[in-house]
Amino acid sequence: GHLGGGLRNTTNSGQVIGTDDIIIGNQATATGTVTVNGFNPLPAPGVTSHMRTTAANGDIIVGLSGRGTINIQAGGKVTSSDDIWIASNPNSQGTVNVGGTGLTNSTLVITDGLDLSRNDGATAAGLGTLEIATGGVVTVGGVMRVGDPNGSSARLNVYGGSLTCTSSISGDGTIDMNGGSITASSLTLNSGTLGGSGTNNPPVDVSGAACTVKPGNAGAAGLLTINGAYDQDGMMPA
Repeated sequence: GHLGGGLRNTTNSGQVIGTDDIIIGNQATATGTVTVNGFNPLPAPGVTSHMRTTAANGDIIVGLSGRGTINIQAGGKVTSSDDIWIASNPNSQGTVNVGGTGLTNSTLVITDGLDLSRNDGATAAGLGTLEIATGGVVTVGGVMRVGDPNGSSARLNVYGGSLTCTSSISGDGTIDMNGGSITASSLTLNSGTLGGSGTNNPPVDVSGAACTVKPGNAGAAGLLTINGAYDQDGMMPA
């Protein structure tokens, strides 16, 4: 998906190796989808369908200026040797789905940081979604940033899977849970929402006045567990 449409399916222990960056949905007119699907148990100990970068600065970019999607399912695996960027530019769209039943978990491994609808410029990032369903495991080796203070639409959906960030998570978007867990050194809400039902293991700091913490899903009661310290600096909207 450089200028137009692109589709890549990696199944049945297939391997895709990028020696530099992997970009899905590069230009504004581009639409790209990659599906990494499956684990082949034979020969033992088995081979996982795997897409990965190998360079020290090998990023995976999903929706640079266009529309990009990665589906990791049924035991597939994606590894970035550096960062992952999802919907980083204005008007871009990026989606990463991790989960699905299989012989083993579906996994996304990020050696360094993850930016979801976030950039360091003065303009807002795009529309980005990371969804971690049952059977999905996401590991982030660096800082994770959800949303852009200049405005964007970022959603982190933890729906039965697990997210582990060895550093901090900062939020200017929506973090929604329906089962599953989030583990990090800290979780800071600058703006946006933390809601749903699930387990948050990091300390939570609600630092912005435009933050909402709301347990429950779709109007129903729910239990949102925060195992770390809870610090509310800003005022909660009614």
